[in-house]
Amino acid sequence: LRSEIIGMDEAARKAFFINLYNAMIFHGVLEYGRRPGSWYLYCFFIAPIVTYSVAGIPLSLDDIEHGILRAKAEYFMAEDQELQRKLRLPRVDARIHMALNCGARGCPVVATYTAEALEKELDKAVEG
Repeated sequence: LRSEIIGMDEAARKAFFINLYNAMIFHGVLEYGRRPGSWYLYCFFIAPIVTYSVAGIPLSLDDIEHGILRAKAEYFMAEDQELQRKLRLPRVDARIHMALNCGARGCPVVATYTAEALEKELDKAVEG
């Protein structure tokens, strides 16, 4: 699985991680519910409460949203995070904001994304 994910082109990787993020949110909400408070939000998004193993590496919701999809440079700085750095998208696509659903009422509608039609699907997400 590692080589397949690393070998994905940018559109395939972007679609994969958008879909994974949305699936993880729903799994997390079903498993743990939604509770008020900043500590709960920290545990849900950043700490390992909602973390999946992808190609043998743990990825939290925060890792996927900010480290991979938003390609923030301050993520995955540790020496042993080379694979995570390889998964990072080369550039930020602002439209992903309209594709990610964090489980709140005001979030965009959940859709599935494909590499083949990603540009049109993200444009449609922006249009609402």
